[in-house]
Amino acid sequence: MGLQIRDDRQMKALTGLSQDQCDLLLPFFSTIYETTQQKTYAEGVASGTRRRKPGGGSKGKLPTMAEKWQFVLSYYKYLGKSNLVF
Repeated sequence: MGLQIRDDRQMKALTGLSQDQCDLLLPFFSTIYETTQQKTYAEGVASGTRRRKPGGGSKGKLPTMAEKWQFVLSYYKYLGKSNLVF
């Protein structure tokens, strides 16, 4: 049900990258995302604060990794730059 990108022009306007560039970077984002999730889980188990197994709890609103990646790219394009002002 995610956002439907019609063409490369719309993708560049939304994220700053072409569809091919997004597709090329998606596997790297997926690997980093999953590694971070596993690391967070392991740290929670080690400290004793973890109450659920991976996958437990409420589900996110962005079900696919591609939708998460598009959200991250659009966030940093529009909102991320406002945090960089010193």
